[in-house]
Amino acid sequence: MPPTTYLRQVYLDTVVFTYHQLAYLLEVFGPDRIMMGTDYPFDMAEFNPIGHIAGVSGMDEGTLAQLVGGNAIRLLGLDL
Repeated sequence: MPPTTYLRQVYLDTVVFTYHQLAYLLEVFGPDRIMMGTDYPFDMAEFNPIGHIAGVSGMDEGTLAQLVGGNAIRLLGLDL
């Protein structure tokens, strides 16, 4: 199979430095494959991770909800 086939099998996180990088990940991989991430205990200098995600141009409430918890709930099979 071509390598791009396997990209739909991975998840990415939101730990990027700029809004346009996160927007590009959303465009290429889709909002269902990206979750809010952390680089703890290392300092990525992001003190408001939800605000960083919400700051992406054109971010809608549904996509925001997916990224900040919905995808993790689905992936981990949590019943909340």
